[in-house]
Amino acid sequence: MTEAAPLARYRDAPVAPALLFGVLAATDVELALLESSAIPLLSRDSLRLVLGLFVLVGIPALLGFLLLAEALRLPRAVRRLPTLPATASILLLGLGVVAATAAIRGSVPAEVTARRHLALAVFLVLLLLEGRPQRPARALFLLVGAAAALLLGVGTSLVLGGLVLAQRVVVADNVQIVEPPHTNKTLLIGVDGLCWETLQRWRDRGSNEDLHWFEKRAYIGPLKTLTPTDSPRIWTSIATGTRPEEHGVLGFTAWEAKGLRHAFVEIPAAEGALFWLGASERLGLVHERPVSSLDMRRPPLWEIVGTPERPVDVVAWWATWPALPLHGTLVSDKFYFWRDRARSLEAEDEPPAPTKGLTYPPEEELRLASLRVAPESMTLEQIRSFIHVSEDEAREMTQRRYRHHDVLSELPLAFTMDETHYAISEELLKDAAPLLAALYFRGVDIVSHSAMRYSGLYSSAGATSEESMRYGELVSQYYSYTFSRLRRLIEAAGQDAFVLLVSDHGFEPIEDGDFNHPHAPDGVIIALGAGKGSPAPVFNPSIYDIAPTVLWLMGYPVAKDMPGRPLRELFPDVAAAIQRCESYGVRKPISGARGGADTESDEEMMELLRTLGYID
Repeated sequence: MTEAAPLARYRDAPVAPALLFGVLAATDVELALLESSAIPLLSRDSLRLVLGLFVLVGIPALLGFLLLAEALRLPRAVRRLPTLPATASILLLGLGVVAATAAIRGSVPAEVTARRHLALAVFLVLLLLEGRPQRPARALFLLVGAAAALLLGVGTSLVLGGLVLAQRVVVADNVQIVEPPHTNKTLLIGVDGLCWETLQRWRDRGSNEDLHWFEKRAYIGPLKTLTPTDSPRIWTSIATGTRPEEHGVLGFTAWEAKGLRHAFVEIPAAEGALFWLGASERLGLVHERPVSSLDMRRPPLWEIVGTPERPVDVVAWWATWPALPLHGTLVSDKFYFWRDRARSLEAEDEPPAPTKGLTYPPEEELRLASLRVAPESMTLEQIRSFIHVSEDEAREMTQRRYRHHDVLSELPLAFTMDETHYAISEELLKDAAPLLAALYFRGVDIVSHSAMRYSGLYSSAGATSEESMRYGELVSQYYSYTFSRLRRLIEAAGQDAFVLLVSDHGFEPIEDGDFNHPHAPDGVIIALGAGKGSPAPVFNPSIYDIAPTVLWLMGYPVAKDMPGRPLRELFPDVAAAIQRCESYGVRKPISGARGGADTESDEEMMELLRTLGYID
C-alpha cells in the first residue's frame, strides 16, 4: 500500500484554507486598527512589524509543526490542534478589534467589513473543495455557509458602514479657528505630471519669458511624492494632508454594487476575493467605476476652511464628483466630460435643470457651460503650435478616439481640457470673496505620457527621425503654454496672492524609449510669497506638507494626524504661529447628495484611463 504523502491525511483538517484565512484576517486586523486615528504612528509601525512577523514566521512555523507531527506520527487530535482553533482565534481577534475600532470611531469602515466576510467566504469554499466529495451533506452545508457569509458581509457593511452615497464633514470640537493675518487670496494650483527633471532640462535649453517671470518671484524646487504614483491617491493626499490608507482614495477606480452602491471601496487583497469580484461583475452585480468624492473618508481643505465669510473655489480636482455641498463654488472633475451638454444648452429655448453633481451650487453648471472646449474645436493654428502635421491630419485628429499613448488623439484632449479649466478658473477668480482657490490641470501629464519619448529634451532613442521631427517639440511647447497660462491665472488673482503650485510626480525613462513614473520621480513645488520676491529654499518638501501649509496660511490649526508640516520658509513675511489640533475628523454618510446616473461620462473616463495605461 502506497504511503500517503505528507499532509495528505489532513483533508479533514482545513490546513490551506486556515492559512489563507489567517493571512486575510491579519490584513483586516491591521486595516481595522489603522482606521483609528487614536493609534499613534509609532504604534502603527509596530503593528505592521508584528503582523509581518506573523505572516513570515508564524505561518511557516505552523507548516513546520504539521510536517513534524506527520513525521512523528503524532495522534490525529494533536495534528488538528493548530488549524481550526488557530483560525477561530484569529477570527475572534479580528472581530474584537473591529468592535474596539467601532467604539473609538463610532463606525466601522465598510470595506473592512466586506473584506472580512469575503475572506470568510473564500475560506469556506476552499474548505468545501478540500472536503471529501462522498460527504454531500457536509458539502451542501459549507456551500450554504459560504453564501451566508457573503450576504452577512454585505448586510453588516450596510449596517455598520452606513453605505449612503453622500457625505458630510465631522470636525473635532477642539479646533480653534483664528483670523488669518492677511486678506490675500491663497491659490493651491495642481499641475499633473509637471516633472522636476524635465523642467530643469527645459529651463537649461533656452530662455522662456514666463518661466523667467516665475524665477524672479518664486521658489522653484523638487517635491517628494509617494508610491504607487496613481494620481487620485496623491492629489487626495495633497488635499486632505493624510495618507491614502486614511483618506480612502487608493487608485483610479472603485467597485460599486448594483442596488447597494458603494459596497466595495477597494479591491480586497486576495486572489480568491478578486475571483468573487470578477464573477460578480460578469453577473452584473457589481461594476468598476472611476473613483469619486464618495470614496474620500477625510475632509479636504475646501471643506475644512470654507465658511460663508471665507468661501472657496475648487476646479476639476481629482475625486470631486459628485460635487458635495460647501461654502463656495465647486466644479467637479466630470464637468469637462459633459462637453456635449454645452451644445444642447444652446439649442434649448428655456434653461434646463442643471445636471446634479457636476457643480455646486448646481446652477453654476448653466453659467459655466459655455466655457467648455471640445477637442473638435481645436484649430489648425493651435495644433501646429505644438506639432508638425498636415491640414488633413489636423482635421482628422480632432475627431480621433483615444488610443494608447497616441499623440494625435491625446493632444486635443489635453489642450481642450486645460483650456476649459483655465477659463473656468479665471472666471471664478473675478469674484473677490473666495480666499482659497484649489485649481487642477491635467494636460501636462497626458502629453508627457504620449510624447516624452519623442522629446528633444531627452535622447529620443525610442523615436524615428520622422517622429522626432513631428512631435519632438511637443513637451517643450506644452510646458511653454502651461507656464504662460499659469502666469495669467496668478496675475488674475492679484499681486498679493499666496500661491502654492505643485505636481504629483515627474517622469522617468523605463523601457523601449517609453516614459512613466513607477519609482516616484520628483514633482515640482513653486511658491510665490505675495509678490515679495523669491522665498528661501526649503528642505526636502513632500506632498504631505501642502495641506498643513495652506491651513497655516488660512489661520487654521494643523492636525496632529497629518504627517506633514507647514512650510513656513516659503512665506517668511507671514508671522502667524503654528497651532495644532488633534484631527479634522472623518466624513460620515448622510443622505441626499448623490448625483444622478452618469454612465456615459463614466465610460469615457474609464476609456481614457485604459488609454493612458492606468487600468487594464
